[in-house]
Amino acid sequence: PHGAFYLWVDTSTDERDSRQLAHDLLRDRQVAVAPGLAFGPSGRYRLRISLASADGDLLEGCRRLTEYLQR
Repeated sequence: PHGAFYLWVDTSTDERDSRQLAHDLLRDRQVAVAPGLAFGPSGRYRLRISLASADGDLLEGCRRLTEYLQR
């Protein structure tokens, strides 16, 4: 493919940087995201979420992410 779709999610309300948050999400909620820091310093409090998944998987992942960040 010539491109893809991603969400660039602001997580600045959480005290963890994107690497720690991505690690914690995978460990605690089984949600895999890319830490924004992998794309440079401006991604310190951002997560990149790929939208190249089945609709049901995306909805479940977003539900888990939202619950996790609201706790």
